Amino acid sequence: MVDLVDKSFIATLYSTKAGRSGQVGISAQRTEFDFAESGWLQIVGHGLRVRPIDFRFQFVEDQGDRIHYDITCASRVDGYLGKKLGRSSGGYLGLYGKNEITFFWKVQPRAEWYGQQERHFILRDYEGHEIKSYYSNRDGDRYLNAYEGAPLSFAVRIKEVL
Repeated sequence: MVDLVDKSFIATLYSTKAGRSGQVGISAQRTEFDFAESGWLQIVGHGLRVRPIDFRFQFVEDQGDRIHYDITCASRVDGYLGKKLGRSSGGYLGLYGKNEITFFWKVQPRAEWYGQQERHFILRDYEGHEIKSYYSNRDGDRYLNAYEGAPLSFAVRIKEVL
């Protein structure tokens, strides 16, 4: 088997948690200038206007129990190609300009990562907060959040090893 632990890759990201499973995407723009309400990570099928995207996981380092990655958008959707995964002050996950985000993401594997095209893990921000699904009473959508909500588990289906 090929050791893929220290490799970068492009993949589709999925939530595997029962009741909150599905592909991870971004909230789509309502208008051409709707950047404040778009670009937030959500699970496809659990939001009104979520567009599926792929992600680039750029390997940073292996810390044994956790692997660190810079994560960016790998899809040409609403001008978000190359935008970096970040966290707002309220804990919401979204896509930001590369110069706005200076931290990495922690991937905590739930099984061996050798030779598999699908990998299961827990995603954490750079401070170690486990990523969750947060229900917004304001618009009825579920958003990925580092501070509030129900914990999620994830899987990636690798499309390309870089």
